[in-house]
Amino acid sequence: MGSRGGEDVGAEAAAQLRDLQLRVVAGVAAAENAADLELALREGLKHLQGLREREGERERERASLLRAKGHEAEETKEVHILHFNDVYNIAAREQEPVGGAARFVARVLELREKEDDSEAPLVLFSGDCLNPSMLSTTTRGAHMVPILNNACVSAACFGNHDFDFGIDQLTRLMANCEFPWITSNVRYRPDGGNLLAGAEEFLVIERADGLRIGIIGLVEYAWMATLSTIEEEDIEYEDFVECARRLGPRLRSQHRVHLVIALTHMRLPNDERLAHEAGDVVDLVLGGHDHDYEVRCVEPHKVWVIKSGTDFRELTEMRVRVTGRFALESDAANPERFRVEVVMRTRHEINNTIVPHERTQELVEMFNEKVAQDMNQVIGESAVPLDGIFAHIRTRETNLSNFVADIMRVGTRSEVAILNAGTLRLDAIVEAGTITLGDLRGILPMVDGLVVLEVPGSRLLEALENGVSKVPATEGRFPCVAGVSFTADYALEPMHRVSNVSVGGEPLEKDRLYRVCTKLYLANGKDGYSAFQDCKVLVDDECCPVLPTLVRNHFAALDVLNGFNCLSRRYGHTFMKAVHKLETFAKKKKTGALYVEPVVDGRITAVNLT
Repeated sequence: MGSRGGEDVGAEAAAQLRDLQLRVVAGVAAAENAADLELALREGLKHLQGLREREGERERERASLLRAKGHEAEETKEVHILHFNDVYNIAAREQEPVGGAARFVARVLELREKEDDSEAPLVLFSGDCLNPSMLSTTTRGAHMVPILNNACVSAACFGNHDFDFGIDQLTRLMANCEFPWITSNVRYRPDGGNLLAGAEEFLVIERADGLRIGIIGLVEYAWMATLSTIEEEDIEYEDFVECARRLGPRLRSQHRVHLVIALTHMRLPNDERLAHEAGDVVDLVLGGHDHDYEVRCVEPHKVWVIKSGTDFRELTEMRVRVTGRFALESDAANPERFRVEVVMRTRHEINNTIVPHERTQELVEMFNEKVAQDMNQVIGESAVPLDGIFAHIRTRETNLSNFVADIMRVGTRSEVAILNAGTLRLDAIVEAGTITLGDLRGILPMVDGLVVLEVPGSRLLEALENGVSKVPATEGRFPCVAGVSFTADYALEPMHRVSNVSVGGEPLEKDRLYRVCTKLYLANGKDGYSAFQDCKVLVDDECCPVLPTLVRNHFAALDVLNGFNCLSRRYGHTFMKAVHKLETFAKKKKTGALYVEPVVDGRITAVNLT
């Protein structure tokens, strides 16, 4: 059967409709009574229905012909994408790849300005930038916003460390970002079930050539449940595969997208699960959270999973080709699925040969200078001197070691905290009165990663034995503890000195499993803490807050309780629940204001210490 042009078919239909109108008018004019008039109208409706049916047949015929000629109507479009994730330190390091924000931005801008691109590439970021770093301890993440803006980021998803300073601080920084943040599968109950931090559920980008791209942001539950600034009960979480299967078809049917990209912040096995179980609705997975460079093609849908390293040292450049019948109007109930192929994929290392971006380098230098200037900034107040002298803190309990260990335990929701005294580097007394950023930097000069382990009571006892084994030598392994108390008799042989161990006021049970927070360094068996090796990791160092941030947040919390700082009504609820837990080791002045007054409370009883 031949086909006629659209204009011919339309003209024929119009002529038939005019003929029907004339016939109906003639029939009405000739009617001599009501019965004749009703008959004429019925005949007219009958003919109109016939016209509609014939027009529907023609439409179906045209659609069938278009489908039959599908390969002739196919087009191919390409999008250029740059991807990175997990960036913390803006300064370059000494060894290659040196990284550094200024060289990274320079490379991104160079790739954006390629002559063969009619349109700038998408720059996509998979989370974790506001913390941890020593600079973040001062700026609370603010230094990263202009860096990411200079990199021309198109869209980002959240990482766990982006919440380290609370949702209020995160939303303040988001307001200054020149790109949207996306989270699709986490809602915040105190905010009426809205998306966490006011993020977008998804983003639709239409390119100049008509290619429409849908971007979703997905995270895993494992780290959402461990955030120190958000209570687990306030999170409404949707499994990332279920969310992708909900949003992918919606983006295709309602928003007519041709390519669906998932920005994720989760471990590689979860990214692979997403690609495997939702690869029919998601075309590309660009992930974060892991710091290794990874590229996987996941069956059965051949979906690429890409992770682009860490710390401004690497990025991935790719070209994605999308093929299909772009001109054919998609059926909303059964949308067209386009073929997606990653036709070019390049790993770029940020090395010393790249000339730093001038404006970004000025920012790096400005923020580093600001850190030096801010060392006198007051962050809190202590009513008593804080004892950090090595000869004391490495052989016995001091109020400073108790203070830091208490913050570790509460901030990670652990039963026990154990820190090696060598972490606390001041070797001096912090006098009573104001505490500055410089004091905090002196006490904790390193960004120490924490972990939470599941430790049998017998292993916990072994760890305590190791901690006191070198006394009276002032070695850094001496334990700073919280949640546990014990007696150490130094007249006894090493590894047989500890007795009367209690956890949470109850005698230690050797067969019971305890939730213990410690440094990653110790969890790896360093400083003689081999008892922690092979213990089950409940919260890894990527999900735990870092120690300087926990201490800084403690003082910020006291400011809130004292009314010196305010939280938004929208996001203050969860933070305040976490804050009130800290009141248990804060004191009140006569004025009613809270301050710190840590004490030596007998959690380590020393016997025969000379």
